Amino acid sequence: MIDQISFSDVQELTHDIWSTMAGTELTPACGDVAINKSNGYIVASVQIIGAMQHVVRLDLDTSLVREAAASLLGLSAEELSMDDIRDAAGELANMTGGSVKALLPAPSSLTIPSVVFGTDYEFTVPHGDRIVEYGFISSSGNMKLCLMERRP
Repeated sequence: MIDQISFSDVQELTHDIWSTMAGTELTPACGDVAINKSNGYIVASVQIIGAMQHVVRLDLDTSLVREAAASLLGLSAEELSMDDIRDAAGELANMTGGSVKALLPAPSSLTIPSVVFGTDYEFTVPHGDRIVEYGFISSSGNMKLCLMERRP
């Protein structure tokens, strides 16, 4: 099911969320996108539970989430706590997951977002198969958006 979601769908929902809610313009990348892990990076994900189980995963440069959090919360980047940044990453994953969910057959529901921050870790989804992954870039940092299906 999730493999039927087109790149143009993903591009449109990403643009809508990031430009409207986070005040950031993301441009689709023409190849693999590197996430800057040297100062810490963030992985935020939500699961879509329904007839099948899906996962929406965002790998994010911390600088990109910091800019988005400042816009979402109406604060300067210097005023943000790490909790603010993690909450913003979770909300961006939640909005993205909700937009993807709307493209899938009903009924389905979203889980609470999971957010991980650090410099050296591996985030895995047990029994999860990556279906598609798209990279996006901005002047503030990069993002990878991965759509996955979970095997029973």
